[in-house]
Amino acid sequence: MNGIGLQDSIIRSLSDAGYRRSAANPALHIASVESLNRAARFLARRYYVSRVGRFYQKTGQLSHVSGRIPARALQGRDVDPILDAAVLGSRETAESIAACVDKALKRVDAEIVARIPYWRELVRYDSSYFLAEARSQRPVSEMPLANPDALTIDFDWDLFRELGHSGEQGIPEIPRQKTTLVFCCDSKGAVSVTRPTDVAMQLMALADGTRSLVALAEAVNYPQQRTDALVECLRKTGALL
Repeated sequence: MNGIGLQDSIIRSLSDAGYRRSAANPALHIASVESLNRAARFLARRYYVSRVGRFYQKTGQLSHVSGRIPARALQGRDVDPILDAAVLGSRETAESIAACVDKALKRVDAEIVARIPYWRELVRYDSSYFLAEARSQRPVSEMPLANPDALTIDFDWDLFRELGHSGEQGIPEIPRQKTTLVFCCDSKGAVSVTRPTDVAMQLMALADGTRSLVALAEAVNYPQQRTDALVECLRKTGALL
């Protein structure tokens, strides 16, 4: 194996726990599994601390009230088994990381909820935002197909708006209003959160990869030109493939 191939093997070893331990991994000829594990854990922790800090924005914004900083959940030794088994960027690892962070944010949180009544909804929002970036192997379809990684979440509070306007004690006033949001990631890795229309929801439910644009327009009883435009918009955000 040439130098470039070995370098690629080392990089993959640090980002994929399964490959790291595989007998087919040439990096094991120059480094032990233990040393690779230590380096991989360090890399994984930095990777996910960065992403938790980036995507747990709303809970992070209220850390001055809650006393909880999302990324701190990844500093303890109890998260090491998740990091040791991590495949960076995978949905499975992201779900384990999110569960760890969410547990830390909601642990003994009665006092926080008393001050921020929508706190647990906020945690669920940030968790969904974080998960949306992690993608599984996406199917290929010539017809419109709902993105299996997109998350459609119902909330009891209107968390679509920014938390910019603070009420008493610096706590934003959010209306208690049921709302449905879609969290998805486009082909370039950009995550978006949208409040879908009823027609958009119907299209996402019906887009199974077997229906043409004409068939979808007929199914939702919507003008063809507007259906085409809406499908294109949903594809750009990553809600449809």
